[in-house]
Amino acid sequence: IATYALGYCYVQMKASTDCKKLFGVMIVVANLLTLIAVTTEISLNYDQRIRELDVQAQKATNMVVNYRGTNVQLQPQNQVMDTREEKRALENQKTTVQSIFWTLYAILLLSLGFMKRIRSLRVGGLILIFLTAFKVFVMVWGMGDPYRIIASMVFGVLALIASFVSVKYKHLLTDIINEDS
Repeated sequence: IATYALGYCYVQMKASTDCKKLFGVMIVVANLLTLIAVTTEISLNYDQRIRELDVQAQKATNMVVNYRGTNVQLQPQNQVMDTREEKRALENQKTTVQSIFWTLYAILLLSLGFMKRIRSLRVGGLILIFLTAFKVFVMVWGMGDPYRIIASMVFGVLALIASFVSVKYKHLLTDIINEDS
């Protein structure tokens, strides 16, 4: 928040070009910190859920009933397999949620970059979209079929939206890009 505030103050001061460069650096740092913080929060949330699942599975495994001198385990082997599947599903969900967040954040950066005519935001948004696409298409093969389908559909819809926007507002985009040159 402090980095965003400092960047905003530099813009309001209408400072020299050196300060404008500093503003660009501060915006990049602020966005990287935001991206890292939210991605870490997503990871911590899902890691906590996985730990809780492990604890529940361990408790269920350790529970034994002593019936006439024999120990009977209450958690059959198929429940252990179910726990593994649940853990794998949570890992897949974590990766999917992170990728969706990165994509939405990239769209936000691109939108703000075009609206406010800030080149560093546009470049950051494009870089983040390409990083997310690379991450998804590398990681998606390790996931289950539903996640592959969802990831492909989300990127397909986003690509269609980006194509529609670029065609519809081609003249505005050309003006903004030429203005920066």
